[in-house]
Amino acid sequence: MANEIEAGQIFELTDEEGNTFTFELLDFVAVEEELYAVITTVEEEEKDDDEMNVVIMRVEIENKEPIFTLVEDEEVCKNVLEAFISQFEDEEEEEVESE
Repeated sequence: MANEIEAGQIFELTDEEGNTFTFELLDFVAVEEELYAVITTVEEEEKDDDEMNVVIMRVEIENKEPIFTLVEDEEVCKNVLEAFISQFEDEEEEEVESE
């Protein structure tokens, strides 16, 4: 299930043409009753730390397995990214308060 995959975990996805890509899960985000994964590509060559390519995937559970589908709608991507940033900032605040 999707909750078995944790933030920071590295995993591979295979596209419809059989190409395999390696990703790191940044986090899951729920927006309008849909579950999304915010992931980034893992590349052989490390890029500048200020640059990160983020991919938004819709997550559906079929037969207890997560199915990731690329989100191409720019408005949905924008909403998910805003929710991800807000969720990240909230987690950072909680960590600071607990110290």
